[in-house]
Amino acid sequence: MRSEPAPACPICATTAQRPVLACRDHLVSGERFGVVECERCGLRMTAPQPAPAEIGRYYESDDYLPMTRAARGSLAAVYRLVRRLTVRMRLALVARYAGRAPGRLLDVGCGTGEFLAHARGAGWSVVGVEPGARAAAQAEGLGLEVRRVHALDAVTDGPFDAITMWHALEHMHDPGSQLARAAALLAPGGCLVVAVPNHRCADADAYGAAWYAWDVPRHLWHFHTGTLEALLATRGLVVAAVHAMPFDPFYIALQSELRGRGGWNVARAAAVATRSALAARRDPSRACGIAVVARRARGDA
Repeated sequence: MRSEPAPACPICATTAQRPVLACRDHLVSGERFGVVECERCGLRMTAPQPAPAEIGRYYESDDYLPMTRAARGSLAAVYRLVRRLTVRMRLALVARYAGRAPGRLLDVGCGTGEFLAHARGAGWSVVGVEPGARAAAQAEGLGLEVRRVHALDAVTDGPFDAITMWHALEHMHDPGSQLARAAALLAPGGCLVVAVPNHRCADADAYGAAWYAWDVPRHLWHFHTGTLEALLATRGLVVAAVHAMPFDPFYIALQSELRGRGGWNVARAAAVATRSALAARRDPSRACGIAVVARRARGDA
């Protein structure tokens, strides 16, 4: 494992960190990276973190977009069905909290565009941000407007009634500044929805360093509900609700078996995922994937 330190914590700015895990990049490089924890606030982060100019090579794998529209086979069919259900659930969540629905929607890290296409079909005016050329091209092929930029500073045509980051924040080198910019782009009464993996879940406990959602080094930051709420607060945002992402534990458990443990133990994955899903029903902050809804703090311009 390489031992270079991670950056200063984006929540509390301290550089004091303790090692937690050593994880392998199972998709591209086979390299090992550390996961360290801020000694002051508990935020976990990948160490070392590839520089922005270098991290692109860690996305150069057909497995990183594992099920495109051209994929074949029964597993791909199940994935596409779950994906359709997921985008509908996501839009229902956004509509519940947005100041105006349908209104203007900005999806940060829009990927191949299925969520935005569904929102557009429901009457939303949509814009996507996606730095990945392959994913952006697929989204544009759906007739969507996609900004091929890395930073929200390049988005100047707000305000938006809803801004979404579906498993995007953990990939950003400077998540604090991107949240601050998102807050500035929100319309009065608008909402920001941030979905991230949550390492305080039963499936992370079961798989340890083999948990697929560590996804080093592409995931630079590793949140739980408390650390995400703290980061949002430092950028003038307050949490309105926390929701579990219901399908995440099943996908993550299967991938943890396949990638992390090198096998395809479906029965064990199902058992782990079911325990995780049941825990999340009792307490959403224990979900494998959390969707945190935030608004600008009162009096914040």
